[in-house]
Amino acid sequence: MQAVSPPSSASLPPIQVNQVPLDRRSVRLRLLRLGSDAYVGDGNYVTPPIREQMAALDPGAGGVLAGLPAVGLIAVQLGRPVARMVVRVGTCGLGAFSNYENVAGAAAARALVDAAMGWLAEHGGTRLVGPVGVGPHDPLGLLVSGFSRSPTVATPYNPPRYVEHLEAAGLVPRWRLPGWRWRLCPSSQGDHNDQLDRLLAQQRVTIREADLASFDREIGAWRQVIGEGIAEPWRPAGNRAAFSELQAFELPRLSLPGSVLFAERDGVPIGVVVTVPDVNRILPRKGWMGPLAWWRLIRKRAEIAEGRVRFLVSRSGEDDPAIPLILLLATGQRARSRGVESLELSCGGEHDLGMMRAARALNARREREFVIFERT
Repeated sequence: MQAVSPPSSASLPPIQVNQVPLDRRSVRLRLLRLGSDAYVGDGNYVTPPIREQMAALDPGAGGVLAGLPAVGLIAVQLGRPVARMVVRVGTCGLGAFSNYENVAGAAAARALVDAAMGWLAEHGGTRLVGPVGVGPHDPLGLLVSGFSRSPTVATPYNPPRYVEHLEAAGLVPRWRLPGWRWRLCPSSQGDHNDQLDRLLAQQRVTIREADLASFDREIGAWRQVIGEGIAEPWRPAGNRAAFSELQAFELPRLSLPGSVLFAERDGVPIGVVVTVPDVNRILPRKGWMGPLAWWRLIRKRAEIAEGRVRFLVSRSGEDDPAIPLILLLATGQRARSRGVESLELSCGGEHDLGMMRAARALNARREREFVIFERT
């Protein structure tokens, strides 16, 4: 364990930041357990499945961290671990952090970020962005508004003070990711069906449900849309390893018939949308998923009345709402038939104008906001 001692205020007990390897299971488990005190008494918090988090942080498991320099950082004050973070460095000097938790305060956050910047410099990194998760259940960004309800599956949830922590550590908001709530009102179903039929005819587009039982045959169409429709390398589907995890984890376990849709024109895929039930409603609150919990999740997933648009990608251009709107209307049509009452649309940032305009056209309500921070 290598110790790094960043500067600390004379009025506070000194903070030491320790670098810990991620290839040891016991270290990963200790890292993940640190910070749970931050959510004591918070009835909205749902611990992400521990087993999946452990696998995501394992460099030898073939996930996002495979082949990338990565390190765990633990801040210690008065001999007690008080904060943690995982840092990795990718291409073009871009570093990313994830798994940030802090029970101490801004001083611990500054110590962690300063140590992260020092580690990045040693590995050729020049920029630090985050939080950007490393696993299929890891969130993207930090929750900055909308703390009154539990998070939907794979979305961030954190104490409000974390925003102040990261800003005090020199990080600035770089990307804003809005979260929209679309109520699937039965009274509007007929109008939405008519609107979908008109748009399909106008745009010369057809909607095709992906074959989840044989998804290997869909990979060509999937990658064609993903490769041309996503610009930001840290968005969930833009990373090849993250795509592999999504394919291996979410599609067979969480998706339902009609929840992965392709938009095609003249047989060429031009858009894709993935919707999953909000399994946070039935996940164990402590994060431990045994065989019985998985059996209950798979068996009960079709009965969950809330869902999340995991991501939506269109090749038609960021500022064209037609294809995103078509995909959302088709998704809503199929979700209503399964008894789903609302969908969260939280897969795009402020630059994703097509997604934002489609959400507004559906009278979706902007309920939450997430932010990805950056420091250079």
